[in-house]
Amino acid sequence: MRTHSFIGELAQARRDLGLTLEDMSVRTGYECETLMKMECGHAKPSLNGLLRWARVLGFEIVLNRVSEASQGTRGA
Repeated sequence: MRTHSFIGELAQARRDLGLTLEDMSVRTGYECETLMKMECGHAKPSLNGLLRWARVLGFEIVLNRVSEASQGTRGA
């Protein structure tokens, strides 16, 4: 999933929960302006920031190792 669409999902979840940018600012430590820029695609959060933002909204981010076969790569 592309970062922008993932952040779009987070922004929609924030709105669905009735949280304002001010609410998210208090809960994540990001300034409102920074959150607004991230939601609009004009700034990118760090991985830690993205995890913090997702947790506040009730998301869990899971990383799974992708096998070489599913990546379409071949060994030498």
